Amino acid sequence: ERERLLVLFCFVACSSPATPTMKKAFVLAVAIVAVCVAVKTVQAAGKTGYFWQFTDTHWQRDYVPGTTPGKKGHCRVDRGTGDKCGPFGDYNCDTPTVLLEAIEQRIVDDAAAERPQFVLWTGDHVSDFDGNTSIKDTQDVLADITRRLEVLQRRVGAPVFPLVGNHDTYPAFQFPARAPFFVYDFVRQNWGAFLSKA
Repeated sequence: ERERLLVLFCFVACSSPATPTMKKAFVLAVAIVAVCVAVKTVQAAGKTGYFWQFTDTHWQRDYVPGTTPGKKGHCRVDRGTGDKCGPFGDYNCDTPTVLLEAIEQRIVDDAAAERPQFVLWTGDHVSDFDGNTSIKDTQDVLADITRRLEVLQRRVGAPVFPLVGNHDTYPAFQFPARAPFFVYDFVRQNWGAFLSKA
């Protein structure tokens, strides 16, 4: 019943005039619905369990080891130290593909022994500093992340529930109260399968 009320709230929020309060309430309601569905998964198992949460991966698909942060639009700032970006990342950069793959493999390895009931992947998939980000780039990242999470769900053997973060829209922080909006459309069309597994 709670889930139905929250979905109704989300529908009303999407059809109401845009206000900052409504936008925040909408994002919170979507997150609550995902958590409620996930909790029902644990309750259905009839035992106490636990879940894993991963957030703010900010996948930087164009990360290049050996470059200097801040040079030619790469990463955030040039610290002036002359240090180069390492193979698994840099403090001033977002997550390189090789690190994201290592995280995914660790999740799979640990899941075999620890058996989480579900995994929450709570948004901010898109790099948060790239000034060249566009609607198409944002859509491409969300599509790539969706494919990665589908594979991860099969490998872990537990439901994975993705959520949209404030950097997963274009421009960032945009959650219009009225549909259509490409992120809402994408989630509706591509993430329903994650919920149907619950």
